Amino acid sequence: MMFTLQNPRDCTRLQKSRRINYAYAAIEKLSLLHGVADPDTFCYYVPALDGLLNEQGVFGGAYGPRVTGQLDYIYNLLAEDPETRRAVVTIYSSQHDHMREQDIPCTVSLQFLLRDGRLSLIANMRSSDVYLGLPYDIQQFTFLQQLLAYWLKVEPGQYVHVAGSAHVYLKDIAAAEAVIDGKSDLNTRVEPPVDIDREVAWDHARIFFRIESELRSGSIADPRAGGGLR
Repeated sequence: MMFTLQNPRDCTRLQKSRRINYAYAAIEKLSLLHGVADPDTFCYYVPALDGLLNEQGVFGGAYGPRVTGQLDYIYNLLAEDPETRRAVVTIYSSQHDHMREQDIPCTVSLQFLLRDGRLSLIANMRSSDVYLGLPYDIQQFTFLQQLLAYWLKVEPGQYVHVAGSAHVYLKDIAAAEAVIDGKSDLNTRVEPPVDIDREVAWDHARIFFRIESELRSGSIADPRAGGGLR
């Protein structure tokens, strides 16, 4: 399966028959900067993820720990050589993933190409769950694309999604058919610009997850409730 988004900010569809967990989507996006996939955080928003934890109680295939350390290299490479073909974030690793684990990355690589003043992204997937996973994959990868484009002071280009296997699981067929039948209920939401400065991006991600943890544990009050620090 292959498709292209001409505008990576046009990455979200709103539909009553396929609601998106936006809190979890934000967690996934910012974990690409944070470099940590805390099970307590992820499983709080999607309890079913508990089944993917390995014997050590961690997500072996989480993207954040694999991606974060590569971002400076990708930025510097593109800044120094705008025509480079080497700006590739490798996610799937033979060293770690040629084993029988529950959690193996579905994404093989993310290739960034800077052409004509626009930063395009090609996401290469070994496996793409079209109903459950695809909406979240598109959001987090286009977030990374827009972030790097902002750092490089260029416009985002195309987002290209390539999947060796695109599929819907049997348990999701009825729900997927409801999505297809509900086309008249389809709306678009263009995401706001991603404008996190490179100098503070990692610190801001760390602060976000600290505050999220404090809100979840009750050590800091939810500001919507009108309370202050406890």
